Amino acid sequence: MKEIKITQKEENQRLDKFLFKYFNKAPKSFVYKMLRKKRIKLNGAKAQGNEIISDGDMLSMYLAEDTMDSFMEEKTVHKAERHFGIVYEDENILIVTKPAGLLTHPESAKDRDTLIDQILFYLNEKGFPKECAGVPPDYFSPKGQLWGNPLYTWKNHKSQGYKWWINRIKNCLKLADTIRIDHFRGFEKYYAIPINSKDATVGKWKKGPGIDFFNAVKKELGICPFIAEDLGIITEEVTALRLKAGLPGMKILQFAFDDSPNNSYLPHNYEKNCVVYTGTHDNDTSRGWYENATEFEKDYLRRYMNTDGNSPSWDLIRLAMSSSADTAVFPLQDILSLSSKGRMNTPGTDSGNWTWRFKSDDLKDEYCQSLKYLNKIFKRNI
Repeated sequence: MKEIKITQKEENQRLDKFLFKYFNKAPKSFVYKMLRKKRIKLNGAKAQGNEIISDGDMLSMYLAEDTMDSFMEEKTVHKAERHFGIVYEDENILIVTKPAGLLTHPESAKDRDTLIDQILFYLNEKGFPKECAGVPPDYFSPKGQLWGNPLYTWKNHKSQGYKWWINRIKNCLKLADTIRIDHFRGFEKYYAIPINSKDATVGKWKKGPGIDFFNAVKKELGICPFIAEDLGIITEEVTALRLKAGLPGMKILQFAFDDSPNNSYLPHNYEKNCVVYTGTHDNDTSRGWYENATEFEKDYLRRYMNTDGNSPSWDLIRLAMSSSADTAVFPLQDILSLSSKGRMNTPGTDSGNWTWRFKSDDLKDEYCQSLKYLNKIFKRNI
């Protein structure tokens, strides 16, 4: 679910007019269909489209982020330069012509533009990728989604022992202990679209590197320091790959409280090897989410946790801590019990994001004591 808070710049206009501008690439029928099916709600309630929106109103959109993006902007493919020619190519062999002066392998860590580097992302003779990424047609996007970014030439990466990837992972580990892999499902299968296509209807699913990639990483590093972003609709094959690689998936508590006790985001349905979040950087704060949730969701949360709902942020922090998930993560905004004003990012918007900051005075000792108490109660380590 994505949420948009109406500001003074957008107020005093009809809801449907705002949505037409927001989804400027979508037919009007799509907007009305989503309103009718309650995929788009105004202040937690079904809307007709003729409502006049005001400053502070909250739109809740139960749409995939990729679907929203496809209706909001044109995807472009950028030209790049290729320095070699292809003489022959099949699934196992690539014969190229190398111009003088182009290194085959790097001689030092500073050498980035080598023949090997270019082959990993080789282009056609006009300097464009042969295929680009996207997703096939679905209920929300009849023509699919054409993202435009180039795809990895996995067979060439494999022939190099995934060195390019492993070097990037090593650099990331200088900054963090664990790396979240976005769109994890692409390692099992990815959707490839011919570069000259006008839409994504003619693409094909192609096999990703699969477990071979993760085995190579583990062989080189001794570990697979990843969290697999497996949110949304995930196939059995993708789940099987995640389990075979031994990677934890993600659980978001703000997604848990619909009308099904079988909801995989409810803690009683967790496997141990997962990471639970109260919410991520793309969600509202937990307090903001609760204040704008449907009455059903609020009631379900209160009954599920046997609480009065007066402190939803810490209710969800406690729920995350008490779960069987191996790791519990919560944004600082939730520790501070901030409203929607503390939200970090609203996907699909190009302003007002990543601006929230905290001050040292915000970090009270009482928060430390509360976290220490919960860690002790549920035998977790900070």
